[in-house]
Amino acid sequence: MKKQKQKIKILILIIFTLSGFSAFPNYAKATDANIIINEIGAYETSENEWLEIFNKGTEAVDMTGWKFYEDLTNHKLNIFQNDFIIDAGEYAVIANVASNFQSQYPGFTGTILDSSWSSLKESGEEIGLRNSAGDLIESFTYIPCGNSSLQRINPDLADFTDLNWQPHQSSNSAGKINEFPSQDNGGGEEQNNEEGQENNGNDDADSENDTPPIAISKPVQIISSGTVVINEFVSDPADGDVEWIELYNKNVFDIDLSGWKIFDGAETATDLSGILGANFDNRFFIIENPKGKLNNSGDAIILKDEKNNIIDAVYFGNWDSGFISENAPMTKDPNSIARIFDGANTFKNNNDFVITQTPTKGETNIITLVEELKTNTATEEPQEITELKIDEKAIIISEIYPNPTGPDTNDEFVELKNTGTVAIDIANWKIKDNSKMTYKINSKDFLSTIINPNEFIVIERKISKIALNNDKDTIKLLNADDKTIQTVKYSEDENIPENVSYITDENNDWFWTTTPTKAQNNILTKLNHYPEIFINCPKTAFTNEKIICDASDSFDIDGDDLIFDWQINKLSLAGPIIEQVISQAGTYIISLTVSDNNLEIKETQKIKITEPKIEVDKITQPKTSAAKTSSAKTAASKTSSAKTINTAPSLEIEGDNQDRQVLKYLITSAAFLSLGLIAVIKKKKKAPNNNIV
Repeated sequence: MKKQKQKIKILILIIFTLSGFSAFPNYAKATDANIIINEIGAYETSENEWLEIFNKGTEAVDMTGWKFYEDLTNHKLNIFQNDFIIDAGEYAVIANVASNFQSQYPGFTGTILDSSWSSLKESGEEIGLRNSAGDLIESFTYIPCGNSSLQRINPDLADFTDLNWQPHQSSNSAGKINEFPSQDNGGGEEQNNEEGQENNGNDDADSENDTPPIAISKPVQIISSGTVVINEFVSDPADGDVEWIELYNKNVFDIDLSGWKIFDGAETATDLSGILGANFDNRFFIIENPKGKLNNSGDAIILKDEKNNIIDAVYFGNWDSGFISENAPMTKDPNSIARIFDGANTFKNNNDFVITQTPTKGETNIITLVEELKTNTATEEPQEITELKIDEKAIIISEIYPNPTGPDTNDEFVELKNTGTVAIDIANWKIKDNSKMTYKINSKDFLSTIINPNEFIVIERKISKIALNNDKDTIKLLNADDKTIQTVKYSEDENIPENVSYITDENNDWFWTTTPTKAQNNILTKLNHYPEIFINCPKTAFTNEKIICDASDSFDIDGDDLIFDWQINKLSLAGPIIEQVISQAGTYIISLTVSDNNLEIKETQKIKITEPKIEVDKITQPKTSAAKTSSAKTAASKTSSAKTINTAPSLEIEGDNQDRQVLKYLITSAAFLSLGLIAVIKKKKKAPNNNIV
C-alpha cells in the first residue's frame, strides 16, 4: 500500500514540476521542517549507533539527497529498507551500519537509512539534518546519555535541554512512540500513557483512583554563547549610508531580543528589541546606526543578552583585545566585513571574517575577496583597491592518516591546511591516490569549502571513498583546473603501525608521528624505527690471527645515536669496530646487538677458527754416485715426500706473512739437514770394515 502511495506522490510531483508551479519549492521547504530527530542511540557501540527521526507533520516528506550532520561533516544517507518517502506520523531510523541495526532489531519493518560516521559521543555533541538544498533543518547539541537512548518528550518543542529530553528507563524505543515511566497508580503497575489522558481503566473521570496525566513543564529556551553571532558589519559606510551590524540566529527557535544590547569598544550600549527569527527567511537581524559609532581603524563589537551574558564578540582592525593577531580585518567603504559563511564559528572566532566587496545586508553572505586598503602616509588617502591574488600553493596536504585504530573504513583521512594569509575556496579541487581513485571536493559534504588562514579541512575516507594503503601510497592534490598543487609519497618496509600519521613540519619535512592531530596543528612525536645492521666480519680465520669485525655501516633511519654490543662466546666488546685474536681452534658465535636507547635489534653469525697448515717444498737430493744403494734412495725419497708439518695447538702465531716465510725457511732447512744425516749414517753401516783382518 505504501509503495502505491509513493508512486501516486511521485506522479503528482512530476506533474507539478512539469506544470511549472513556482510555489512547489516553498511547499517542499515548509514540509521539510516537520522531520525531527526524536531519539538518539549514542549509548550503543559505534557500529551499532542509530538515530530515530519522526515526521510530525500532516504531509509526506521526500528525504532524497538529505544529509546527517555530525562532527562538522555532512554524512550521506542511502536507502537500506523501504524508501526515502517519510509519511506523516512515520518513524524512520538512520543507522551507522544499517545491516547491524536490522540484525539487532529484526522486527522493525519501517524505513532504515544507511549512513556512516565515526562515533556519537555519549557526553553529547552537535548533530543535525540537512535537506537536499543544504538547508539546516534541525541542529542542536544533545545532552549526555549513558546506558540507554535519549528520547524527545515533546516533538513540537525546539528545546534540547533536559526539560525536553530524557533517557529511556532501560534501553530504547526505536521505531515507535517514545516510552516514559508513568506515575504509580497505587497498585505498582506502570502505564504507557500515549495521549496523557487515560484514567487507569476507570470510566469515571472523577474517580479518586484516576491517574493524572504526565505533566510536562514548558521548557526554557537556552541560548548558548555562539548560537547567535555577529555575522556581518560595515564600520566605514559609503556616502549617504549608515553603519550597520547584522546578527544571525543559529538556533531552531525564534529569539526575543528585548533587553539585549550591542556594545562598542568604548562600552557605549545600543538597546535591542524585536524578534530574531529562526525560519529560513528571517534568520538575520539588522542594527542600523548603532550608538557610539565604530572606529574605522578598529573597534570591538560585543553582543549581550538580557542577563548581561556575552553571546558573541568580534574585535577588528587594530583594536587591542590581548590577541590582536587574531582580530578580524578592517576595511574602507564600500566593503563589509563578513563571516566566510553565515554563522561560521568553526575556527578561531575572528579568523572567520574576511573582507568582501559584496555587502549582503540582511541576506546570505557572498564573499568577493579583495586586498586590504593601504593608506598613503603622505596624503592619508586610501590607495586604489586591487584584486586579491590568491596563492593556491598555500593550500597543502598537512597530514595523512592511513592506518587508524580499528576498521580503516571509518577514520582514515587526508588533511588540508591553508598556510597563506587569505581564505581560499577549494570547491571542485580534487585528491587522488596511486590507484587513480579521485574525489572532487564539494560543498554538500562540508559545512564550507572555504579554508581560512591557518585552518583545515579534513577529507575522510567515508566521504572520499579513497582507501589509503598501509605500506606505501601517493596522494595528489589538484586545483579546480586539474593542475597538480602537491604530491606526497609515503612508504614503509612493513605496514605502518596503527594510529600513526604522516605529517609535515614547519620546514616542509615529512615525518611519521605517533600523535595524530585531526584538524589541529601538527604535533611531532616521532615514530621510532628499528636500527639497520650491516656487519662485515670474516667467516674463517686461523688461530692467533687478528680478526676485525666492522659494523660501522649500520644506521638509524631516525638519526638516533647507536650503541653497539658484541658478544663472542662469553666475551663482551663495545663499539662499531672490534679487533680480536683467538688462540684455540673451533667454531665461535659472534653476535651484535644495536640499540638506539629505545629499540634494539640483534644479528649473529659463525666464524670457524683452524690451526694454520705449513707446506714444505719437496726436497730433491742431488745425484752423488752410482754407489748409492737403492735402499738409501728409497729412504731419502720417502723422507722428502712428506709435505706438511703441523704446529702445536697452543702455539701463538703473530706477525705478517714475511715472518711466516722466515719461519718456514728455518724449518725446511732443519728438515733437509736431518735427511742428509740419516742417509750418511745408513751408508756407513752398510760399508765393509777395512780394519777387520
